[in-house]
Amino acid sequence: FIRMALIPVDFEVTAGSTYPLDFSADGLPEGWIAIDGGAKLNLQSEWQHDIYEDVLVPAGVYRAAIIWQNDTSAGTQPAGAIDNFSIAPGNYTPVEGPVSADEGYTDDFEGINTWTLQNGEMTNAWCVGDAVSNGGSKALYVSKDGGFTNAYDIYSPAFVFADKLFRFDGGAYDFAYDWRCGGEEDWDYLR
Repeated sequence: FIRMALIPVDFEVTAGSTYPLDFSADGLPEGWIAIDGGAKLNLQSEWQHDIYEDVLVPAGVYRAAIIWQNDTSAGTQPAGAIDNFSIAPGNYTPVEGPVSADEGYTDDFEGINTWTLQNGEMTNAWCVGDAVSNGGSKALYVSKDGGFTNAYDIYSPAFVFADKLFRFDGGAYDFAYDWRCGGEEDWDYLR
C-alpha cells in the first residue's frame, strides 16, 4: 500500500522490513500529517488523481513522504506509483541548497530526481524511471528489479519511502498527485 504524509524533520524513519510504531493502513504516528485523506491507497490498477485541499500544516520543516509497505502473503500488481505531485497555494519553500522563495511546487519526475529514495536493502524499492508514467515518460514507482518494471515481489516484505524536505510557513495547503497501486486489501498499499 501507499501512504502519503508530512513527517516532522526530527522524526527518525528507517527503511526496512518493519515499520514505525503507530503506522498502519489507517493510522499515522503522532505529529505526522496525512496528505492522503487519512487512509491507504491501493486496489487501483488504473491511474487515479487525488486532491486534498486545505490541509492544515503548522509552520516548520517536514519531509513530504511517499511510503510503500507490503507483507509476505499475497497481493496483486502493479506496485505503487506516483506522478505529478504538487503543493499549492500556501507559502512554503523546498529545502535543498539555497532556500527557494518560489510559490507552489510541482514534480512530474521528468527531470533530475530531487527526492531521496529510502530503500535500505529491500527488494521492493522506490525508483524514478520509465516503466510507467501518467502523462510524460517517467514516474516515481516501486520496483522489484531496479526499475525495469512497476511490479513487486509479494513474498519480500518492505517498508520503503521517498521523501523531500519542505519548509512550510504554516496555514492551509493543497496537495495533489496521480497514483496507482494494486496491492492487497489490508496490507500491500500506498500511504
